[in-house]
Amino acid sequence: MRHALALAFSAVLAAGPLAAEELSVDAGDARLSGSFLSAEPPKALAVILPGSGPTDRNGNSPAGLRTDAYRLLAEALADQGIASLRADKRGVGASTGDGNAVTLDLYAKDAGLWIDLARDKTGLPCVWLIGHSEGGLVAMQTAEIRNDICGLILLAAPGRPVSQILLEQLRGVPALQPHMEALQKAMISLVAGHPVPPEDLPGPLIGIFAPPVQPFLMDLFAFAPAERAAAIDLPVLVVQGSADLQINPDDAELLATALPNGSLFRVNGMTHVLKTAQDETRSANLATYADPSLPLADGLVGAISDFILTPR
Repeated sequence: MRHALALAFSAVLAAGPLAAEELSVDAGDARLSGSFLSAEPPKALAVILPGSGPTDRNGNSPAGLRTDAYRLLAEALADQGIASLRADKRGVGASTGDGNAVTLDLYAKDAGLWIDLARDKTGLPCVWLIGHSEGGLVAMQTAEIRNDICGLILLAAPGRPVSQILLEQLRGVPALQPHMEALQKAMISLVAGHPVPPEDLPGPLIGIFAPPVQPFLMDLFAFAPAERAAAIDLPVLVVQGSADLQINPDDAELLATALPNGSLFRVNGMTHVLKTAQDETRSANLATYADPSLPLADGLVGAISDFILTPR
């Protein structure tokens, strides 16, 4: 093996041609946990990188997400002969470590451990990175430090700096309107790389910009997605849903245009959590964030699997 990986096989489930394994890897200051799902023998290999906050390997979060989107994606890819590994981030789910003491570079290094493990298990020469939302940034960061990446699939990934997107979102929150001046000052400070003292964060702002998460926010805000995408000379598929309330079509266009070898696939009616709402109302859209029984949006799996399996 390329790394001295500590593996723990806590469960092995077999169902027809599929074999699911629960794995763990020693990251030094944390033990990370994940799930490997494969059809035998696999035609290709993917690592699924989760979105922001305490989102786990399945696409769920104690902050209110109940989607099972990543589990559904892994199962659907396995049906197409694509093995996948998905994992809990530091301090999330079954993974240990400090979930606040992170950077995009650290997430990329953690992804590298899973890449090594997944390649060792399958014998495949390279890995496709599937990054959802913030995970798309981690995928780009990882592609810069690895030479064994087949290509990237960026699902609802930011095309502009996250600070701009977050400010747009927060401006639309009614409870924050009385604190807009303080909000904008805090954002300017963090973008410049300067922490914001707690006394400058009135009301609900202290929860958004809590001191323990400010170092990560400063690191995240410094990442310019379109600029970084321009340096990625790999096949990249940018996937964007028309009903996404968090990332808009302009972000997808920016990424696809900046990428030397990028293409854009639009999914009609897909929300940010990769599902389709029952109607076009905001309430129906948000309901997709809390219903794991909903299937993935039509066309999503086909677009991803076709992109991965197309000979190059």
